Amino acid sequence: MKTLKWLLIGVLGFLMYQQFSGGSNGVLEGVNLPVNYDLSLKDAIAAGNYQSVDGISEDRFPNKRKGNKTEYVELWQANFDAERDDVLNFFESRGLRGAGLRELLALGAAYQDFQRDYKVIALGSAWSDGGKTNNPYLGGSQRSRWVKVFDEHLLPKGMIFVSVRGRDSSSLDVLEIPFCTDSRAHSMLFCRIPLQK
Repeated sequence: MKTLKWLLIGVLGFLMYQQFSGGSNGVLEGVNLPVNYDLSLKDAIAAGNYQSVDGISEDRFPNKRKGNKTEYVELWQANFDAERDDVLNFFESRGLRGAGLRELLALGAAYQDFQRDYKVIALGSAWSDGGKTNNPYLGGSQRSRWVKVFDEHLLPKGMIFVSVRGRDSSSLDVLEIPFCTDSRAHSMLFCRIPLQK
């Protein structure tokens, strides 16, 4: 059943690409984000100036990458209440991976006001607790910003998912998916979120 579901999603994506490929110059807009994977978790959190940190630890979300790298990240939103596998399978079909905690923290440090309006989640870091999957996320309000653990079963419509471009995905640049503000976006399963300073 799941295979049929993803086959239908793939066909639907291809048909939408055929219909809408004349969009914004065929370029996926994301941001080149410097990530220092060698920072301690404490220092990576401190760089974001968060007012609250809850449930985030190296034991729960171990760092598996090393060095200083520039990662190409993109932000996505689903037009439905999604399961984690829905999003991760969509990413994989495009040559992307879910961002991990270190990339999420680097994004939060570089774009500190963005999370005041959206919940921004990193599906590439996961911790299981009694059968529940937990992922780190950024959130906030006009008064404060935080990094916490999201443990709900469904990812609500409106949540932002962070992806990292894989090294072999450059050939997918021609696949156009509109920004969520585009009138075409409401008929699509996923749309892109622009990120500006």
